[in-house]
Amino acid sequence: MLSRKAILRGIETGHIEVTPLVRQHIGPNSIDLRLGATLKSYHPIINRIEVQDPVSGGFFHAIDPANPPPLVDVPKVLDAGYPNHWLLVPGMFYLGVTMEETYTRGFVACIDGRSTCGRLSIEAHKTAGVGDNGFRGRWTLEIEATEPVLVAPGDRLFQVYFEPCWAVWMAEPDKTEQHDLYGGDQHHYQNSQEVRGAIALSSKSLDEE
Repeated sequence: MLSRKAILRGIETGHIEVTPLVRQHIGPNSIDLRLGATLKSYHPIINRIEVQDPVSGGFFHAIDPANPPPLVDVPKVLDAGYPNHWLLVPGMFYLGVTMEETYTRGFVACIDGRSTCGRLSIEAHKTAGVGDNGFRGRWTLEIEATEPVLVAPGDRLFQVYFEPCWAVWMAEPDKTEQHDLYGGDQHHYQNSQEVRGAIALSSKSLDEE
């Protein structure tokens, strides 16, 4: 994991980019990231399948991975004292993006929630916390909360840290081979310039994983 000095050096050499970068958000071994301007959830009815749970006997509107529901915007709360805030409700799943765009070359960026995020009962990501060497974009955030909690765009809830991505030229990230970089094989699946839902799964896509 890179220390603050190593992160700053990576920024100077262009191997690490965070845009927009707030220098005060650079910590001892990570950079804080903020919640972006959009928050979405899966439609509660469209493309869902009513299925009975054989254990409890209850009925659920389940997501079919082969045909996921469309994403809908989560509305802001109506309380005038909290303009521009969303209410995260326990039992709901949300997809957001970071305000910042990141880029690395020769390093793997990893995202996680800050301790503040955890102490507010917010889970920052369900999976996919590891980026790709060479990826440029905003991060998709897979958010759940155990307690009802208000959040707003710009909240500094997340952090990104960096690990070396060793290639043929072991200790020289500037000489990382082009085919080692994200998108070098034309496999662009991680683009998060905006909130994106799940892709439809098939036997072919599962085999490719």
